[in-house]
Amino acid sequence: MKKVGIAIAATLLLNAAFSLFLFNNLKNSEQTALSEQASPTVHLASYDYSAPPSETTKPTSSFYVPEDFVETANIVTQAVVNITVKSRNGADPTAGGSGVIISRDGYIITNNHVIDGGGKVEVSLYNKRIYKATVVGKDPYTDLALLKIDASGLKPLIYANSDNVQVGEWVLAVGNPFNLTSTVTAGIVSAKGRNINILQGMYSIESFIQTDAVVNPGNSGGALVNM
Repeated sequence: MKKVGIAIAATLLLNAAFSLFLFNNLKNSEQTALSEQASPTVHLASYDYSAPPSETTKPTSSFYVPEDFVETANIVTQAVVNITVKSRNGADPTAGGSGVIISRDGYIITNNHVIDGGGKVEVSLYNKRIYKATVVGKDPYTDLALLKIDASGLKPLIYANSDNVQVGEWVLAVGNPFNLTSTVTAGIVSAKGRNINILQGMYSIESFIQTDAVVNPGNSGGALVNM
């Protein structure tokens, strides 16, 4: 009886050892198969994959992913103004929006519909100083207006060429939505040359840049800038 018990125990130990051996072999085989599977090809935007492979491969000169928008926002907010249009007797505000400083001596561009209601126009700068503005000219067919304030030493924005803007570029929209001054939102250029028939008149010209950066009432006349 004792010999039978020893034989059974030995058999169980052998079975256990054989099972463990099979398990380890199966596990190693699965790991080898997974490691041998081809990894999917990942292409990073703006890399030149036609060039010979090299450890020194770098993005093309146009490749740019900003870490943040702090530097651009600091520059642009100082050139974007808050515009308030009051009734002709200077009482309650009747309209408002944003504008952009385009010269050191006080010329400001905005949308015509921001100031078209008439009345007295006031401009509030980034430093909270308030000026009375003169309407130099306006064009309802392009929805543009030019203002002038009696100031000097301002920090204007530099115009970019909108023909060179590309769909997918990062942009910031800077303005004063709902009278919340110096609001900055980020997005991309979604499309160019949009005509949505919001300007009235036979000679109206529309060629808008579409963006997914958030804009609200009060952003009109503000800046849309690339990086």
